[in-house]
Amino acid sequence: MKARALVSIVILVLAVLIIAGSCATNRKTYVSSDYVLKELTGTWYNEEYENSPHKSKVIVNPDGTKEAYKKWVDTTRITHVEAKLIEFYEKWTDTKGDVWYQAQYLVEAWNWTMYELGKINNTGKVWESVYSIDEYPNEIDPENANYKIYYRQE
Repeated sequence: MKARALVSIVILVLAVLIIAGSCATNRKTYVSSDYVLKELTGTWYNEEYENSPHKSKVIVNPDGTKEAYKKWVDTTRITHVEAKLIEFYEKWTDTKGDVWYQAQYLVEAWNWTMYELGKINNTGKVWESVYSIDEYPNEIDPENANYKIYYRQE
């Protein structure tokens, strides 16, 4: 008798957990690496970075490599900051339709790995990111020294 009651209670608790889990809002919809690359590929710029440590133009190629330019009108890239995509660790869209990703890049000239958390807004025109050489950042914080924001060049 006690065993039946215990089994009934366990089944009831499991049913409640399953129902509660299915009612929860899933904030992440996982997407493919190809989808993220398609969204990232293109020319991005921020004129305000011309006199800052950040580069004012970045071109993301279809293979994921990044080319950096000091001025947004430059045609000669700064080769020492070219980064090669190693992998996307995680990628998803949120409820607003923004595309998020965590990516790992290799900067060969300095022989270090860069961990990046990035977001492309739902219009595909604004790219924000934060990078670290230690681990994946947890948030995109404009106050972080490694925060960058770029606008898609049409």
